[in-house]
Amino acid sequence: MKSRWSFVSVLQAAMSNYPSWAARRRKSPLSDHRQGVLRRARRWAVPFSLLYGILGTILLPGCGGQQVASPPALFLPPAAASLSPPSTSLPAGQFSFLAPSTPTTVAPPSGVLCRNDLQYLEDLTIPDGSLVAPGSLLDKQWRVKNSGDCNWDGHYRLRLVSGDALGAAPEQALYPARAGTEAVLRILFTAPLVAGTYRSEWQAYAPDNTPFGEPVFIEVVVSP
Repeated sequence: MKSRWSFVSVLQAAMSNYPSWAARRRKSPLSDHRQGVLRRARRWAVPFSLLYGILGTILLPGCGGQQVASPPALFLPPAAASLSPPSTSLPAGQFSFLAPSTPTTVAPPSGVLCRNDLQYLEDLTIPDGSLVAPGSLLDKQWRVKNSGDCNWDGHYRLRLVSGDALGAAPEQALYPARAGTEAVLRILFTAPLVAGTYRSEWQAYAPDNTPFGEPVFIEVVVSP
């Protein structure tokens, strides 16, 4: 069927109003401003009427009461099957053997601690209890052995631990000696001016200030 509004009917309706509007304009004088407004309205009246008629012809539904077609249903793909990780179990009667791991070798520490020791052997000069004159020079020597497994170097010391220093410095350098060898320790003393018995005892010390070994000493009797 034809549309309720045709293009011709819309155009006729728009033009039918034009004579009555023009007659009213001639009967009632208007100001220049209002006349300009009316002229612009008249200029656009016919085009807008035509535009509305065309849109009504296209958009209005027909007499048959046809319904607007509904959009097609969306196609949804079937849900993907959940993937399960492959089974790691072995069939019955089969076993899995692991290769033996290689043992890790632990390297020994780079620095190995050694043991310090000193063994007294004998007095080489001025036996114990010797009579000496007041103020005399005393050249005392001991023969000892490095009985440990550390080599004595310039960091080893011989220190006064008991008695009178007898004019010597309270700390002396320990004679360098390799482990297992013998050495001669020597200290220069001065006899006191006052008569009496004097004893001076000395101890070996490692670089870490640890005493070790047997002490050595000198014992004299000052007699006028």
